[in-house]
Amino acid sequence: MNDSGKIPVDFATAQLLSECGEVLIRVVRSKFGCRTVLRNIGIAGRPESDRKVAMTQEKRYSIKLSGLEISVWKDDLTTHQVDAVVNAANEDLHHGAGLAGALVRVGGKDIQRWSDEIIKNHGKMDNVTLHIKQGNIELEKVDVIVNTVSPGLRLSEGAISKAILKKAGHRIQSEINRHYGTEFGDVIETQGYDLDCSYVYHTVCAPKTVVNSAKILLSVLSKCLDKAARSKHTSISFPAIGTGNLDFSKQEVAKIMMRAVSDFAEKYQGKKMDVSFVLYPSEANTLKAFEKEMHSLEDATISSPNKGSYENNGATNEAVACIELYSNSTENRREATRWIYSILLLMRESYTITNNHIQHFGLREHEELLSLQTMWKVSIGEFLRDGSAGVIITGPREGVKGAVLAVEALCCQAQEEFARAEENAMLHTLVRWRCVDIPELEEPENSGALERAYLAGSNTETLKLNGSEIEVNLKKLEAKILSGMSYRIERSVFKDYSLKFQRTVINPQSTDQKDRLHSFSGLNIIKIEKVQNPLLEYHFKLKQKQVSDRPKCLYQRVPAQFCDLVCRVGFQRFYSPPQDQKYGAGIYFSHSVDTARKQAEHLCQEEEYIYIFEAQVLTGKATVGSPDLIVPPALGRDPFSLYDSVKGDTDTRVIFNSHQALPIYLITCK
Repeated sequence: MNDSGKIPVDFATAQLLSECGEVLIRVVRSKFGCRTVLRNIGIAGRPESDRKVAMTQEKRYSIKLSGLEISVWKDDLTTHQVDAVVNAANEDLHHGAGLAGALVRVGGKDIQRWSDEIIKNHGKMDNVTLHIKQGNIELEKVDVIVNTVSPGLRLSEGAISKAILKKAGHRIQSEINRHYGTEFGDVIETQGYDLDCSYVYHTVCAPKTVVNSAKILLSVLSKCLDKAARSKHTSISFPAIGTGNLDFSKQEVAKIMMRAVSDFAEKYQGKKMDVSFVLYPSEANTLKAFEKEMHSLEDATISSPNKGSYENNGATNEAVACIELYSNSTENRREATRWIYSILLLMRESYTITNNHIQHFGLREHEELLSLQTMWKVSIGEFLRDGSAGVIITGPREGVKGAVLAVEALCCQAQEEFARAEENAMLHTLVRWRCVDIPELEEPENSGALERAYLAGSNTETLKLNGSEIEVNLKKLEAKILSGMSYRIERSVFKDYSLKFQRTVINPQSTDQKDRLHSFSGLNIIKIEKVQNPLLEYHFKLKQKQVSDRPKCLYQRVPAQFCDLVCRVGFQRFYSPPQDQKYGAGIYFSHSVDTARKQAEHLCQEEEYIYIFEAQVLTGKATVGSPDLIVPPALGRDPFSLYDSVKGDTDTRVIFNSHQALPIYLITCK
């Protein structure tokens, strides 16, 4: 379920957000994974007296075509003397900013009221159009046709797949054969060949007898839509996936497919996309099931006027400025709300940001800090103490707010770059892109960028190497430099892998969780999530062979904004350093939940929840630590033979290599 919340803002904050609202949106998404919508910021953020000086209208160009005069003017559209003006509106017909906002301010609130009535009576102006029709999927003339295939990837099995194979030709089977090692939930892209489409997305769905088969089907449909959107396709056709050999009922398939398109349409902001459900002509009952589900969807849309806008006691909407937050996690949304209140709605003349990624700031970031001081008329001072880095921003209240948002954006960018570098290094042991004539292509950063683009289904990716741009065609496996020369490249896969991680909520009251509940006595467990990351697991197992040790179950508390990053790239010393690093500058874990909670308390004082990871940790050979350590001390006289970890009191263990720890569970509590 998509949880949402509204935060009303005052006039001064609305003015601030009219300048840096996009920064807030990016930061909240990066820190908390929430989608942010700013409502009526343009209206509330601009006083009535803030009018532009009247512009003198000036005709620049005019031509007559068949009695129709077409002219180009330099003028203010809100005062231009014509019978009608054309406005570029959003899908909600919510005229909050830009030209739309200006037209409402001059034309009056009736424009917004009438627009609200249109949405109420006709639903939202989506840029996704759903078509339900009868026909043969293999005859569709679209950008993408969706197929369903078994894990064995044999296109000769199944009626739909067989029809696509017959029309496309044998080359489509040859291409899909290269994608070995598939599993339920995968989506494989091939060319369309003799079909009237550019690409075919082959979905590997689970039969109904498999656990979570409905979730897998929904996930596969969502992946296809997201993939088409990323590739900037504007039309995609689906068969009724699941009504054949997968044994789903027609009603189940209709409900799941409708939900997938509805969820996609809510978040899609690209070009207009046509989505078609193509049902076999003889399947009249399937058509009825889809039509019934479509009517239900239409009723739900029409009975929910102004979806996502600010409502005023159920009456006609007023132009009330507010911030709306949307998230699948109540905890994430509440943390984001708390953070926004602490920055934008509390009147402070000084604010401290603690984030160890500031240590990665380079010349560009420091020049940006200097620029922010001038822009917002504030003072920005950096600090590094007790193992923590940060900045202190002081100045006028509104200036502090703007500078805080900008510095937080710099921190988010730095931590994303750090995480990408970690991912690239891990990927480099599993897959590499190579070119004999361009050896730089094989470097972790460049190879990783190409691999991500390849996994995302992109056709091309542009890299900047040694100051020059190189365009890489991921389908043809060739790289083209500025002079026009082309070179062959190759993708070498050393081991099958997945770049995806999962956080799966499990029942805290289940039998296998009793011991865990005992470890957390004194805390109220809100949620337990199982963490699975194949990339981290692979490197952890490699490290286990080197350390030759059985892993220990240890705990670490992490600030809310770093929970996803731990699941993605593992534990890092930047994420949760204790206030007193008396055993070295490493990654700290504890045998007890209570010690873990206290070690990171200084980083999480303003958070509503407590986030504790349970991890498998390879401590191996250990010795007593000391504050000056940045790596474990030597075992003996050989400086290259080191201890695996260090320890302090009976409860604390410190490692210096992130691959020695694997996150297993994330426990959210209070």
